[in-house]
Amino acid sequence: MEVTGFDVYKIDRHMKEGNLSNLNLGGEISPAIGDLRNLESVDLSDNLLEGDKPFSISKLKQLEQLNLKNELIGPIPSTLAQTPNLKTLGLRGNMLTGTLSPGLCQLSGLWGNNPNRNDTREHW
Repeated sequence: MEVTGFDVYKIDRHMKEGNLSNLNLGGEISPAIGDLRNLESVDLSDNLLEGDKPFSISKLKQLEQLNLKNELIGPIPSTLAQTPNLKTLGLRGNMLTGTLSPGLCQLSGLWGNNPNRNDTREHW
């Protein structure tokens, strides 16, 4: 199932920010998001997104902020460690499993929300 209410193929490929929060988008995040290579900030929070996270997000080498606060399931993709500029990773409200990959923990600039606390930030 693809995201309903949004077509990633109609987005300007040079876009740097994508604020798609609170738009009642449903379904899974399309793997085509990885084709938006200039994205520095993506906010997909507070939608009706569910299912797995696309591993293609790791193609976003300029990505600094990623907010996926929804009802996503499964592990945090270890390929996120391939986004060297990632500083903020929002994952609250999901049903994630497993542990953070060692590579993700090595991203020196990464700050994220501790999933066990509300509104606190902790360096990973």
